Amino acid sequence: MKKTLFAILIFAAFAVSVSAQDGKLKFLAVNDMHSHIEHFPKLAFIVDSIRKQCPDLLLVAAGDNRTGNPWNDMAAEPNLPMVELMNELGFCMSAMGNHECDESQASFANTINKSKFPYLVANMYPADSLGIHTMPFKLFEHNGLSVAVLGLIELNPQGYPNAHPDKMRGLRFTQPMLEADRYTWLRNQCNVYVLLSHLGYQDEVKLAAQHPEFDVIIGGHSHDLIKGEKHNGVFITQAQSYTEYVNEIDVTVEGGKVTKTTCKSIPIKAATGVNEKVKAMVDEYANSPALKRVLTTATEPFASKEELGFMMTEAIKAEAGVDIVAQNTGGIRMNSMPAGPITVETILSMDPFHNKVFIYEMTGEQVVQFLEEQKYLFVAGVRYRLENNGDHNKAIVKNEDGSKFNLKKTYRISTNDYVASVSKMLKTMTPEDINKTTTDCIISYLEKQPSVNYKGASSMLK
Repeated sequence: MKKTLFAILIFAAFAVSVSAQDGKLKFLAVNDMHSHIEHFPKLAFIVDSIRKQCPDLLLVAAGDNRTGNPWNDMAAEPNLPMVELMNELGFCMSAMGNHECDESQASFANTINKSKFPYLVANMYPADSLGIHTMPFKLFEHNGLSVAVLGLIELNPQGYPNAHPDKMRGLRFTQPMLEADRYTWLRNQCNVYVLLSHLGYQDEVKLAAQHPEFDVIIGGHSHDLIKGEKHNGVFITQAQSYTEYVNEIDVTVEGGKVTKTTCKSIPIKAATGVNEKVKAMVDEYANSPALKRVLTTATEPFASKEELGFMMTEAIKAEAGVDIVAQNTGGIRMNSMPAGPITVETILSMDPFHNKVFIYEMTGEQVVQFLEEQKYLFVAGVRYRLENNGDHNKAIVKNEDGSKFNLKKTYRISTNDYVASVSKMLKTMTPEDINKTTTDCIISYLEKQPSVNYKGASSMLK
């Protein structure tokens, strides 16, 4: 009801015919920054340089601003560094991403309240008591043109964004395609209609197929580098992730309608200078001796997420005292790690979610069923692979030494509370909570190792 009233009020305030005029807009767009604020001094330099030529540029983010760098996520007030930096750079709006509530819903509400720009999401309806003041869209005049920007967030098959379900309680979501249908009226209220999307590239293409009324989709969620593609007449862009690229999108309007769109992807690390004020801010956020503490040394680089997953599950297995560990691949937020010192900061960057460690008792048969249900896991204590068996994947499981896995034996198997929350099988079981997080286990394990080498390590059965 609140969003409907909001739309009516905006419509009443803006109910004028869209004039047939000419003009240009310039967007600078990032997405899935995941609090990689170490790149902000160079991003700010790029923004400053372009803003000198185009003072009226629109700096936007397509969601998932937080979770990924402990300088931000472990700050005394989590996510405040990201808010302060985005305010300093002059962001004018952001989509809501699926990780915005990773700390808590109260933290997201605080983020919105302290941000000098709105968060746009049309297909989320928070309870009033949560104080999460998002907007479905923004309709405004800019450079003599009328501009409408709609926000949408992705949903998984369970009907909520891909985050820990406990973080989504009290938030009601609707299918993004249905909300796009509801806001088609915006097309007639603007010269330029933009979707600020956290749907992911494939779903953005699908949405464009049904909603050609959008001029531009500024996308996120799937971490793709899309330098500008037209689908059903809709121009789609995405700037990869982790503040590695910023997309410069130029929109030309002639006779009141968009006639040309271009996109240039700018690699942020290649910037030739930094914004000194922003650099000083980032240096201050990074000044944490606790995060710099060295745990051990990697004698060889970790070349893949699989090698990191092997280390993580082996660490939890040792610290939790279990037979088997299963870790979701999405819970590991790094794809590689250089040789050299491994610090607390490194581990918190790799595993930023602070998921609880749960332990279950399962027979070997149940272990196989669980691996088949979850499909993509890193494991310790066993090796396995999935084989297509018609209607479902079949897990082939063996002991770590290659010997036969005992289907009748009872095992203690550990996983995290996120996996427990999305597993139909685990919802029927009662876990043992050992009051440790996965991060606790990894840090404790590495502190005991003089050095580590996981080169070529794999939990997959060949």
